[in-house]
Amino acid sequence: MSLAASVIVPTRNRASTLALTLPRLLAQQLPADSWELLLADDGSTDETAAIAEQCAAPPLRRLPGEHAGPATARNRALAVARGEVVVFADDDVFVRADFVAAHLAAHREGPPAMVSGPIITATQIPDADARVRPPLGYHRNALPTCNGSLPRAALERAGGFDAGFSEYGWEDMELALRLRADGLSRRFAWAAPTWHYKPAGVAPDFACRLRLERERGAIGAHFYRRHPTFAVACLTKLWWPMRVADAALGALLGLDAQVERGLEGSAAPGALSPAKRKLLLLHAEIAAGRRALRRNRAARE
Repeated sequence: MSLAASVIVPTRNRASTLALTLPRLLAQQLPADSWELLLADDGSTDETAAIAEQCAAPPLRRLPGEHAGPATARNRALAVARGEVVVFADDDVFVRADFVAAHLAAHREGPPAMVSGPIITATQIPDADARVRPPLGYHRNALPTCNGSLPRAALERAGGFDAGFSEYGWEDMELALRLRADGLSRRFAWAAPTWHYKPAGVAPDFACRLRLERERGAIGAHFYRRHPTFAVACLTKLWWPMRVADAALGALLGLDAQVERGLEGSAAPGALSPAKRKLLLLHAEIAAGRRALRRNRAARE
């Protein structure tokens, strides 16, 4: 039976956050038999299954699977989705009770489109009826996977997400490029905000951030290989002048060794200035992308 909406939420080892956000996602002002929430469990080893069981409600279906990355997890959910509209959210976002209804309303405003809404960083749990005043939360991402939706038919026609995006970053923007080529435009829905939860005092440590930037850089190379355009080169910081400048600066300042020390956590807390941290994060991303491009060229040869 076809439903109005399928909400797809990938998750991995975030049980404590999911325990806070999942009840809000489930408390939608829609008949329970008109939509579904597909929790795509990407090989969690924590209490995720128990949290899903505690929050059990008619719209909720947990889809367990082996760890393969968020793109594959979303595709696994898409394969069984029954909604005419697919809505994407993350496991660390809070939504209002009218979130899904607002996305559905936006799709009735015109021809098929990629719909996205405001994304606000929140250090505290927002009120259930919190409101957003423009321009707070505005962005240019056509299909952010923490707050985006589109017709399921268009998503299936595009082939879903590229499973090659097995790590952090870029899979939503790459899909949006293919959807634009298929004729889908972008529509912004102010009535459908999400609050991206970043608890105060629980910032990820520097080593974790460096690892994420390395993942983003390597996956950025995959994005650039699929779409070797100037825009994507600049977006992923793989435009050749950026790569050359980073390589030269890295050699001059010994940035590779400093990144390694950061990954090991051997630097004393507070020893790096904010500017130096930003420089190392940037270098970690570009250098990883540069190495990935070299590996790809070597494999072709």
